[in-house]
Amino acid sequence: MSRSSFTKQRFEARFAEWVVSARWLVVAVSLILVALAGAGCLFLEFSTNYRIFFKQDNPQLLALEALENTYGKSDSVLFMIVPEDGDATSEQALAAVIWLTDRA
Repeated sequence: MSRSSFTKQRFEARFAEWVVSARWLVVAVSLILVALAGAGCLFLEFSTNYRIFFKQDNPQLLALEALENTYGKSDSVLFMIVPEDGDATSEQALAAVIWLTDRA
C-alpha cells in the first residue's frame, strides 16, 4: 500500500468518525444550507418578453414598436375551420386545412 493511499484512507476514516460524532451539527448545517439555497428560488423569474434581449435603441426593435403602435400588438393568430357537415376529418375539411396552411 502506497503512502498516499494510506493517507487518503486515514483522512476518510477520520472524516467519517467526525461526521458520526457530530451528526446533529452536520444535519443542522445541511438544513441551513438547503434553506439558504431554497430561499434563492424566491428571486427566480421567467419572462416571455423577447424585448429583454435587445437594447432600447436597436433599429429592428424600434421598427417593431412603431409597427405595433400603428396597427396594435398581436402575438398570436387563430384560424378556425368549421366544416358544414361537422366532420373535421373529412377529405374536404382536411383539404381546407392544407390550403390554409399553405397560404398562411
